[in-house]
Amino acid sequence: MGDRNVSLMLPMSVQCNTCGNNIYKGTRFNSRIEDVIGETYLGIQIIRFYFRCTHCSAELTMKTDPGNSDYIAESGATRCERWP
Repeated sequence: MGDRNVSLMLPMSVQCNTCGNNIYKGTRFNSRIEDVIGETYLGIQIIRFYFRCTHCSAELTMKTDPGNSDYIAESGATRCERWP
């Protein structure tokens, strides 16, 4: 299936690698999503999400990780540890 646009809430807190801005879990984004060609887990298609930093507009990507019931901060951002 081709690219599609969705509205989503960030499932984890991340820090932008470009400007250092912290983007917190639950922040709402409009995102472009695509199937990751050639990547599946037990027949489940892996999906990549593209969104932009709320401060500098750098492109950030994450993808689903169904093997761990989680998401992976793929590029442009680093996953933050839990905040106190």
